[in-house]
Amino acid sequence: MRYTILLITLLISTFSFCQVNNSNLVEQITNSGFFHNYNVENFYLHTNKDVYFTGENIFFKAYVVNEVDNTPNMDTKNLHVNLYNYENKLVSSQLFHVEEGKTNGSIKLPAHLKSGQYTIQLDTQWNRNFKSGSNFLILVKNIDQTDFSTTVTTDIETTEEPITFYPESGSLIENNENVIYFKVKNDNVKAPIGRIVETKTGRRVAKIFPINSNYAKSTFFYDSEFTAIINVDGKKEKITIPKANKTGFTLYKTKSEKDDVINFQLSTNRETIKKQKFIYAVHHKKGVLKTKASFNLTENILNYNFNILKSDLFPGLNTISVFDNQNKLLIERSFFTKTKRKLIF
Repeated sequence: MRYTILLITLLISTFSFCQVNNSNLVEQITNSGFFHNYNVENFYLHTNKDVYFTGENIFFKAYVVNEVDNTPNMDTKNLHVNLYNYENKLVSSQLFHVEEGKTNGSIKLPAHLKSGQYTIQLDTQWNRNFKSGSNFLILVKNIDQTDFSTTVTTDIETTEEPITFYPESGSLIENNENVIYFKVKNDNVKAPIGRIVETKTGRRVAKIFPINSNYAKSTFFYDSEFTAIINVDGKKEKITIPKANKTGFTLYKTKSEKDDVINFQLSTNRETIKKQKFIYAVHHKKGVLKTKASFNLTENILNYNFNILKSDLFPGLNTISVFDNQNKLLIERSFFTKTKRKLIF
């Protein structure tokens, strides 16, 4: 497998790739428990309708694709198609031959079934090594039932706080610039605005900028204790920003001047660099490796910019994971990319 080296630049000074044995590093990454080059499968199902009566046939087409790029899986030959009732009890199980990533067939619904929400599950023996099969819901009605109500699985009702927030990098780091996003339960079309203040003094340290009517964002340097004050529906809501970690890394997506790349910034603080001298970043999708870059850390350089060619992106989910030289995961960031490429069979 070939690995493309990520292009590295620095915010402060010129950066050169660390002088390590790259073949050993690739071997180390590949042999770790985080990555693999297996063709993990995804499943798609098309049925002729969504609601069926007992005694009818469910006519379907099913597709088996490679998870990493959504192309047809040419290795799969057999697909298990299982039907479960609303109590998750198996009603029927059939095996269909797959050719070039697709198959079709029918499922006969027994006449004695009760009305309710049923599940069609697609699975293969290979897929069971990694995850459970994919489930698709249909509604079945029995016209002979005196009670026409159907049993349907519903989600558990949950309550939502008026304001929730999350750091873009997953955690906050002391003596480092941090980005926080706020999600606001807002009945007003007016976008939320506010400020970050030092808790003890009330001194404003940063603005909270609106993104839309339900989301806002703030960037600030964490060196004290802070409180967020946000205007929601004409009321001021206060939320305490939790304490930051003394060591660690932040990873942000930043603006790019070029249309063919996506930029990221990896930052840390001096306390971290006292203990951490070498790290590497890996671009992958659910464990399938794409690109990598290695960094030598010094106290004079706390911010690193790197970019990924858009042509190297996976369709859908992409993940950047940062490890130390012992393969310990330090930080991880996932993002989605849209693709115009359609699945063609």
